[in-house]
Amino acid sequence: SGGKAWESTDVGVSSLIDTWLLVRDIELAGERNRGLYVLKSRGMPHSNQIREFVITSKGIDLLDVYVGPEGVLTGSMRAAQEARERDAEAQRLQEDTRRQRELEGKRAALHAQISALQSEYEMLADEGKLLAAQERARLEALAEQRAAAARRRGADIENNRKKAAK
Repeated sequence: SGGKAWESTDVGVSSLIDTWLLVRDIELAGERNRGLYVLKSRGMPHSNQIREFVITSKGIDLLDVYVGPEGVLTGSMRAAQEARERDAEAQRLQEDTRRQRELEGKRAALHAQISALQSEYEMLADEGKLLAAQERARLEALAEQRAAAARRRGADIENNRKKAAK
């Protein structure tokens, strides 16, 4: 067709064709790659995306569609974009791992603080119990001393006489 792609016909041939494939050179970034378009496939579901194909020693290989930020990428641009994405993914995984380690460190530090505070709380509770027991013992000793002093003065005899007189 003199370099013109046959995406439509003037003579209405498309009504006679069940499947119409178009092979086109894709020139991008100084590189020429081959693209395959399915223009029409009557009665069959088909992709409307451009597929890159490469000719190898084993025949023709269709490559998966790769749509990057600039559109469909082929050849070395495709390989470079895939490499950038793999690098970005590796960096993201490293960052996630670093963040996980950082969080684990913070959790361990908080757990240590909680344990220290809990130990301090238990120590203060024990000290409070000890102070309460000492206060009870002091009051009991004081009461015993007063009772002993009263017995020495004969206060019990005096109290008993008063009770008997009433």
